[in-house]
Parts: sequence; C-alpha cells; structure tokens
Amino acid sequence: MPVYDCIIIGGGPAGLTAAIYLGRLRRTYQLFDAGAARIDLIPISYNFPGYPFGISGKAIHKAMQKQARLYGPPILKKEVKCIRREKDIFTVVGCDGMEVQGKTLLLATGIKDYLPAIHGSILLVQKGLMRLCPVCDGYEAINKKIGIVGYTTHALKEAIFLARYTHKITMLTNSMESKFAKSALEKLGDKRIITQPIKQFTIVNEQIIAHFYDQTIEKFDLVYAALGVDINNRLMKKWSILKDRDGYYYVDKNQMTNIKNVYAAGDVVKGLCQISVATGQAAIAAIAIHHALQKQTKR
Repeated sequence: MPVYDCIIIGGGPAGLTAAIYLGRLRRTYQLFDAGAARIDLIPISYNFPGYPFGISGKAIHKAMQKQARLYGPPILKKEVKCIRREKDIFTVVGCDGMEVQGKTLLLATGIKDYLPAIHGSILLVQKGLMRLCPVCDGYEAINKKIGIVGYTTHALKEAIFLARYTHKITMLTNSMESKFAKSALEKLGDKRIITQPIKQFTIVNEQIIAHFYDQTIEKFDLVYAALGVDINNRLMKKWSILKDRDGYYYVDKNQMTNIKNVYAAGDVVKGLCQISVATGQAAIAAIAIHHALQKQTKR
C-alpha cells in the first residue's frame, strides 16, 4: 500500500486549496470528500476577491475541484469512517472499508449550518432569500426588512451586527424561549421580537411571507437563520485534539493541532468562517506540511 505525504479530509475550499498547493509542491496526497460542502449553499458571493460582480459558491467550488484535479489523483467521493495511527503513519478508513495511509493528516471537515425546521426553509436557501452569514452578505441587506430566526445570544449578536445595515429587523424566536441577554437587547434598541411559532415560509414576487400558526403573516425581504452550526469534529472524537468550548480546533501558526503531523484548516478551526480565510489557512498548512516532510526525509 502506498504511503502518501498527506491525507486531506474535506473537499471544500480548505481541502481543495491544500490539494492544489501540495500537488504543485510535488507532494503526494489523497483527498476524501463526503460531499455537501457548505460553499454550495452560497447563491452568490460579493466579498470573494476578484469577482466584483459576484460569483456563486458552486462556481467557486467547481473551479477549485477542476484545478485540484490537475495536480493529484481523483478525489475519493466517500466519507471517512475512522482514523488510526501506528507510529508515524496514519491510516484513514473509508465508509466502504478502503484504507489509505499517509505521513500527515489535514482536517478540513468544516461545519454545517442548522436550518429552521420550518416548511419552505430549504427553498429560501436555494433562492438566496435565507442567508446564513451576516459577514458575507450583510451589505446586501442595506435598508431591507429582515427577519432573524433564532432565540439565543448568538442570534441577538447577529441582529446587532446587521443593525448597521438596516433598522428594519425582526427577531423570530419561533416559540422557543429566548435566551437574550438584557445588555444585548439594550444594544439592539427597539427592534421587534415575535415569539409566535412559524408554520411555513412562502415566496410571492421575491418577497418572503412568514405564516404563523395564529393565522397572522409577516413579510420580509430577507431572512437570516441564526441557529448555530454543527462542527464536524466527531471523526477525531477519540483523539486528544485541543478544542474550544464550542468544538472548534485550536491550531498553531502553521495550522498544526496539538498532535504532531495533524493539521486543520477552514471552518472547523476556531476563527472567522470565510472562504478567503479557509483558503489562506490551507495554504499555510500545505507549506508547513511540505517543510516538515522535507526535514524528515531530506526531500
């Protein structure tokens, strides 16, 4: 069985950037991609450098996949079942039992957004009417009427952030008991809070209609889902990798975790969840992996 210089787990922007860099550094690698990358949910991004008129997440993803294929083996479209380590070699086992070995490991497993369990939410995401990242597209919310689905301090913080773009904000707790801190509510000001449960979302003339169980409706230009994320760190559950209290990996300046030769990049790492950040972290990790291997093998 060949032993690759690096095994990359995750086929989003971080994993693909690492593959491109490692391939161009003439390092061998194998990339596992379980699919459902978060980037594919982005209808159009206006803050990704080089595209002043915007570009869809799927277009970015497709272009990066094409570029990565120029420098390495075909991407393994499968989930990873488990990872073992014997001495200095990692063995990654796919869901079908396939085993791949490597000298280093790069975790780019990302996160998954929690969407409201409300009929019509998926359609809103597909249409670009339900947003997931205020930092990414708050600018496009200027002077628009927006609803924020959430009931925790996290949701309130997103509302406060968006308040610099529009004063027409409504918090939608969807019958959940709010956990809004009083100090944060004071910062938000006189924004509305609707606690009634939402039955469904519909779209009429590109406007969102929230239908409540009490037969009332509210109209919005945009809706933000602020229910938090699921951090894909369970693969390394049995490993003693340092994480923050939310579950994001801690890494050093070279993107290496506290475990030797295990690196991490992208949304699974503590920090700002942005495409440009993920690609930058992956570039740093790939170069660090190259130099580490060079010291070990003189190649």
